[in-house]
Amino acid sequence: MKYYILFILLFPINLLAQDHCSSILKAKKPLLTLYTEHWPPYQRVEDNGHLSGISVAKIEQVLTAAQWPYKMKVVPWARAMHNVQNEPNSFIFSLARFPERENKFQWLVPLAEVKSKILRLNDAKEITINTLDDVKKYRIILKRGEASSTLLIDNKLVDKDNVIWVSHSSQALKLLSIGRGDIYPETVNSFDEAINSSNFHGSQFSSVYNFTALDVTLYLATVKTTNKSLVDNLSKAFQCESFALVNNQD
Repeated sequence: MKYYILFILLFPINLLAQDHCSSILKAKKPLLTLYTEHWPPYQRVEDNGHLSGISVAKIEQVLTAAQWPYKMKVVPWARAMHNVQNEPNSFIFSLARFPERENKFQWLVPLAEVKSKILRLNDAKEITINTLDDVKKYRIILKRGEASSTLLIDNKLVDKDNVIWVSHSSQALKLLSIGRGDIYPETVNSFDEAINSSNFHGSQFSSVYNFTALDVTLYLATVKTTNKSLVDNLSKAFQCESFALVNNQD
């Protein structure tokens, strides 16, 4: 009896949700350009050029179900950040959501959770980091436009003359291994991926600091100037896919 009552209560909600989701299929859908970078395991360019990964799979599933045309472009992160701010109907993923960025973007949907550390080479000189202020003492390797770079520089936690810029984690590990840099902030998952695709071993590196300020959620996002109705419709498409997944469970 209680299940029958629950069904009666939820039936109107389900009908409204279905109507709501049907309207998304009929809505005008401009071609979307989705910018990202090669950043395993969230998004990865395979040897055959195919784009895969945790975030890619979630986005593709929703846009395919919504019959929404899109193209994904893999570029260096700094260029992705520049392009999404200057091209209409463009989005970016996987973008870390932290306070310094909160009012600069429209945040559509969470894609993954991230935990970060500051790494060092085990055979290098002794390195001690008790607070982020200690980062200034060392030569730090950073990726342009990445969340860690933005946070450290905006908060004046690094000496710009002591920064070595790279495009990929593999470059950073190489520089650590030859002593060109002392420390490198990296997410736990990305470090594991970088090790697996390199000639290095995880035991060669260790964490000197849990970078909890970067323990954040990664999002699909766009800039504030992107058309609000477009953002609303795209957000609804993600909500509808989540609704469909829940209701299709046994």
